[in-house]
Amino acid sequence: WLLRLAIVLFYISISAKIQGQCGPAIATATPSTICSTNLTNIVLSSIPAGATFTWTAAPSGVAGASDCSVACGTTIAQPLTTTGSGAGFVIYTITQTKGGCAPVSIPVTINVNPVPIAIPSVDSERICSGDFTSIFLSSAVSLTSFSWTVFQSGTSGASNCTGLCNSPAIVQQLTTSTAGSIATYTITPLANGCTGYPIYIPVHVDYLIPTVSATPPTQTVCSGSPISTITITNPNSVAGTTFSWTRNNNISLTGIAPSGAGATINGIFTNNTNIAQTTTFTIIATAGGCSSVSTTVSVTVNPQPTITATPVIQTVCSGVPITPIAISNPNLVAGTTFSWTRTNIGFLTGIAVPGSGTPISGTLINNTNTPQLTVFTITATATGCGSTAFKDSVIVDPTPTVSAAPVAQTVCSGTPITTINITNPNFVAGTTFSWTRDNNVNLTGIAAIGAGASIFGTFTNITNTPQVTTFTIIASANGCPSL
Repeated sequence: WLLRLAIVLFYISISAKIQGQCGPAIATATPSTICSTNLTNIVLSSIPAGATFTWTAAPSGVAGASDCSVACGTTIAQPLTTTGSGAGFVIYTITQTKGGCAPVSIPVTINVNPVPIAIPSVDSERICSGDFTSIFLSSAVSLTSFSWTVFQSGTSGASNCTGLCNSPAIVQQLTTSTAGSIATYTITPLANGCTGYPIYIPVHVDYLIPTVSATPPTQTVCSGSPISTITITNPNSVAGTTFSWTRNNNISLTGIAPSGAGATINGIFTNNTNIAQTTTFTIIATAGGCSSVSTTVSVTVNPQPTITATPVIQTVCSGVPITPIAISNPNLVAGTTFSWTRTNIGFLTGIAVPGSGTPISGTLINNTNTPQLTVFTITATATGCGSTAFKDSVIVDPTPTVSAAPVAQTVCSGTPITTINITNPNFVAGTTFSWTRDNNVNLTGIAAIGAGASIFGTFTNITNTPQVTTFTIIASANGCPSL
């Protein structure tokens, strides 16, 4: 039994020694989360020491992880890189081998955050003194923030932002008074504890800002009349200055474009309404990409009244009143008045010139023996603006004169009268004569009415006393009877 006891004690001793040599595997990852392109730092150890290790790697969204099956050492140091803009990870399965001990495997997860890349809206910027920068920053990596420092050469107004910057944009007002001024921003992105590479954005600040002036600053014109030329200048004489302008009220006022460029503005406005309209020109000077504070010029355009008159043409006899010519203002411009002149005032008298108001009325006398034309030129006026002239015509036919001889005679009943010869002293072409006589009962033998240039015949006095008859003779031409 002593021998049996010795054998049992031997096996108990061997078992205790093996159990003491097969301690746990230890893998310490410092840190367990790294930034893309950084090395892992997983330190492997065992208790007691002396174990060897192998591992396999199962990456997700990460490149750079690899297995190790022989001579692996006690540190896993592999550069891991995210393959996209999101985070990834690697699960390392580490296996410990030691003497006659059974292999022991433990998992270790390494999280890999992407390194953000700053994407600027501009690679460089040129602004004018007093303007704001407009550098907008973004990144494909979510939750990226940005910080920046700035180096100024000749500029002022720029400032660093090294803490929590509230906006992914650099909007700062920069000023300068010297040429060649520049502010250089060094911008660094940060996301999930990972700092990206800095980028550099230079901002050039121009100091020569042109000024602008324009004359006349205001003017009033009539619709259809040229405006006084607006002359634009650059008082501070910045080389290369150009001018541009826009204007409002483009519907009621047409004729000059709503925008333009150049050192002068000219043209003719048409006011499409019946009230005064104002347009304002906003003028800007530009040089080297820098624009002036705008200046304005105003032009007021009074409406042009329209005019019509009726009748447009008429024919009357000399000495007969004309049909009144009624004048009106179709576009109803307030305060419109009318004035007129007429032609042929030597041959046609009776209506004075010039005249005003409505209607035109009166009696024209044709002092000739031929038809005469007078043309009334009528103008409407409102706020100093005259209409296009309206023409109205009146033709005045001459009135023929008449004479007869002898003017009186005495004859015996039954004896022919001395022929009465009728003439037209003013020689109106086409004149004809007609006549009537009275006392047709007591004196017979010559008709009571007649026509022609002579009156002749024999009267019979059917009474026993002398009787008188009077011939009333009228000359007519073109429908106009003698007076």
